[in-house]
Amino acid sequence: KNMFDIENSRWAILIIILMYLWKNISFSIVLFWSGINWIPQIYHEQCQLDGATGRQEFQYITWILLKPTTLVVLLMSIVNSFKVFKEIYMLYGAYPSPYVYMLQHYMNNQFLSLNMQKLSAAAWCMFLILGIFLGIIYRVQRRNLDYL
Repeated sequence: KNMFDIENSRWAILIIILMYLWKNISFSIVLFWSGINWIPQIYHEQCQLDGATGRQEFQYITWILLKPTTLVVLLMSIVNSFKVFKEIYMLYGAYPSPYVYMLQHYMNNQFLSLNMQKLSAAAWCMFLILGIFLGIIYRVQRRNLDYL
């Protein structure tokens, strides 16, 4: 086995993860930065007057008020994670190794072979997976926002 055969090794998914992070982390940073800038400065000043440490200020003020921004970043990250197909397709082709074969590859291959029954079943599976993930995150976040 070739030592530099990254496509057929377990390291192939690491390349995809690094590419996803490189592509999307700056957007998340901008969203968090804007969320931090929307927190009124008076809360931080009051916290400092009460003698809170930096960790306490972050835990009880910043993190609590960043929960809506965290929800948006998390939702966008999940949706964007399903949009890495074109990068994987460009790197590894239509039939990559099983380590990086995604649901989108299956859907694309079924579309190209005009197998609409399997394509529609896969599309419904993707819809359900996304719906379940987003629903769980929404419910957890909504429960957390009730305490604000």
